[in-house]
Amino acid sequence: MQANPAETIPERTHYRACNLCEAICGLEIRVRGTEILSIRGDAADPLSRGHICPKAVALKDIHQDPDRLRKPMRRTAEGWEEISWDAALDLAAERLVAISQQHGAASIAAYYGNPNVHNYGSMTHGSRALAPLKTRSRYSATSVDQLPHQLLAFRLRQMGDHGLARRAAMHRRARPSASPVGCSRGRPLRLKGRAPTVWR
Repeated sequence: MQANPAETIPERTHYRACNLCEAICGLEIRVRGTEILSIRGDAADPLSRGHICPKAVALKDIHQDPDRLRKPMRRTAEGWEEISWDAALDLAAERLVAISQQHGAASIAAYYGNPNVHNYGSMTHGSRALAPLKTRSRYSATSVDQLPHQLLAFRLRQMGDHGLARRAAMHRRARPSASPVGCSRGRPLRLKGRAPTVWR
């Protein structure tokens, strides 16, 4: 009985760090040749201690996805065609220059996602690549997620306790109440000439 050729390839275990977010969880990746057998949390990692999220487990699916792009493609009238890396980079440079000249520098935007922080090429060359484009349209996970929360916290702080109480009162006046009309906590309301309001 002949052995399965795949079984003659020895298994190896690689220890890596997930690059999908700032947690940088430790990974234990078992492979046989180019095939990924499993992705688990690295129990010896001092920070994640063997815990990982579904994104790390899905790295195997991304790597082995049959629809994953592995070479540059260009859309033509007949469909998609494969092109070389040199042709792809030349095409990207030509289009970036043409779009900038026609619509202005701000028409080109850049988005910095979390994996850029874990990529030496992006960290060392990303800003230099964007500098000649002179665009101010730069976005990141921070601008999508964190900044709205920070702006809200800043506005609430500006309003202070008095502003919050005033807004709460406005909402209470607009909602139906089980309290007697014209009374709030047993006291009659005086609203500068307005009709008595129903309070909760």
